[in-house]
Amino acid sequence: MLGFLRTSILFLVLFILASSSSFAVSVDSSLYTGTNRQLIGKYEHLLNVLNKPDNSNYDTQKTILYTLINILKYPNTGNIFDVKNIKVANQEDYLVFFKKIAALELQYLEIDGRIKDINKKLRVLDNAISSLDNTSKDVMTYQLQYAFYRITLKKLTTEKQTFEKNFRNWNDFLYRAFLKTTFNKKVAVYTIDKKMKEYDDLNDSIERLSIEKDRLTLLNRTDELSQIDYKLSKIVQLKDLSAMDIINNYILIGLYNLKHSNNLTKTQNNIDKWIGKLSLQNNIMLAKEENSLLYNIVSRKIGAFRAFMRRMENGSVHLAGMVWSFIKKPVFTIGGAHISIFNIFLALLVFIFGIYLGKNYQKRIKESKFSKNITLSTKTILGNVGYYVIVLITFFISLKIIGINLSSLTVILGALSVGIGFGLQNMVANFISGIILMLENSIRIGDYIEISDTLKGVVEDIQMRSTTIVTNDNIEVIIPNQTLFQNNVINWTLTEKVRRFRIPFGVAYGTDVEMVQKVVYDALKKSNLNYIKNVPDKAPELKMTAMNSSSVDFNLDVWVKGDDVVYPRRTESRFLIMIYNALYENGITIPFPQMDIHVKEPVILKRENKTK
Repeated sequence: MLGFLRTSILFLVLFILASSSSFAVSVDSSLYTGTNRQLIGKYEHLLNVLNKPDNSNYDTQKTILYTLINILKYPNTGNIFDVKNIKVANQEDYLVFFKKIAALELQYLEIDGRIKDINKKLRVLDNAISSLDNTSKDVMTYQLQYAFYRITLKKLTTEKQTFEKNFRNWNDFLYRAFLKTTFNKKVAVYTIDKKMKEYDDLNDSIERLSIEKDRLTLLNRTDELSQIDYKLSKIVQLKDLSAMDIINNYILIGLYNLKHSNNLTKTQNNIDKWIGKLSLQNNIMLAKEENSLLYNIVSRKIGAFRAFMRRMENGSVHLAGMVWSFIKKPVFTIGGAHISIFNIFLALLVFIFGIYLGKNYQKRIKESKFSKNITLSTKTILGNVGYYVIVLITFFISLKIIGINLSSLTVILGALSVGIGFGLQNMVANFISGIILMLENSIRIGDYIEISDTLKGVVEDIQMRSTTIVTNDNIEVIIPNQTLFQNNVINWTLTEKVRRFRIPFGVAYGTDVEMVQKVVYDALKKSNLNYIKNVPDKAPELKMTAMNSSSVDFNLDVWVKGDDVVYPRRTESRFLIMIYNALYENGITIPFPQMDIHVKEPVILKRENKTK
């Protein structure tokens, strides 16, 4: 029973595979393999068996079969162009031969392109045939079309191989003819001048017809418009022919120069220039092939390396000219001024140079040594103002380079003033405050200022928008100029670096006051602390300030000058240490807070015994 089941499953699988294979379709290679006579006979037989009433693809299949028969009956002989019978007597004959070789080169490229295109179509058609089944009406049409592509591919491949075999002979003959031919530069120059005038006249005709076309478009005369378009197309063709004649005569001049001076730079540039003026794609490709042939002759005459380097040089010059034309081309317009990439780049370069020049001026001013009377603050003001003036001048120069008329900025400045009134008022207020601070000199570089109880430090820099101060903890704080201008600011060193310090201390009750004064004054005189000593109105003073609950309080008032003024905590610490040591050495008690408790009546605490 088990063996029978296995046999049945195997039979079923084989049946399914056989059924599916009967419906699968593959490319019929017999339609394109064999001799030409065999294939023609097969195609004629298929023409006889085609059933027109029952075949919706009859016309398509019939056309493909007739086309295949014609291709095979009239195959390519392979004799495209024989140079044995060519005679080159002058430069006109040479130019005809030169253009013929260039046309063959172009034909070869077209054949190569068609071969690549047919290979792509064969891959697509192969997939399409594989997706069909035997019952489809399109199978024969697809098979015949596939055969058509294969036969055409074979024919084109043969033609391509024939071209490749003859190219070397053509180029050798072209070079030998070049060596034997006498070129007349004057005739070529005369022809170029004549053709250039003809080219300009055709350009004028195109302009006149374009104007007439615009007029007819406005009048909606469609019939006359079609005639104008036809005339324009004909003139464009004539214009391209004139340009091709100019290119060909420049090639003759190039060959003349190659024989006499090896200098083709100017000629090559002219050829590239006129290739760029061509309109029709076929003419452009043909001109490029002629230019390539000229390069091959130059390579054989002066050597491949020298020709390559010369071509690179010409290409670099041409590329530079193209880049220059691109960057000089206007990209947009502002106030009637045409703005190009070059103008923007040059203006940006000038503005950056102005910033660099301003920074360098600012640095030189700060580092310069004019006179002892000129302070660092004055130098900073001169540097900052000069920097902004230089930047502003270069900004206006940049606008002039771009081509923007300053009078055309009136509307922009008006809109900007509205913006200043709303969104930019704080920035403008800071800017104006900075200018006033610089001019009135109330806060200078190096001044020690106090803005609040927690913020004090030395002024490091004053800019147009903000001022930088450095605290004694070496923290840089940036403060808007408007804050310094509107709020109270204590400048410790506005007129001079002299300040009175009040050093507080206390002694215990019962201490002789005169003794305290004597001890502190003596210790102050013996110390090397920095304070004013010999100025009567700034002499040190010891004053009793209060009698507190735990101590008798004193203040030592001393006038300090110099850098110690800007370090108040350090200065106060030095004086307090001096006072403490003097009091301690002389046995004067320094009190500390304490409290004595006196009990007036005894309190008897009774303990109660609790019994259960």
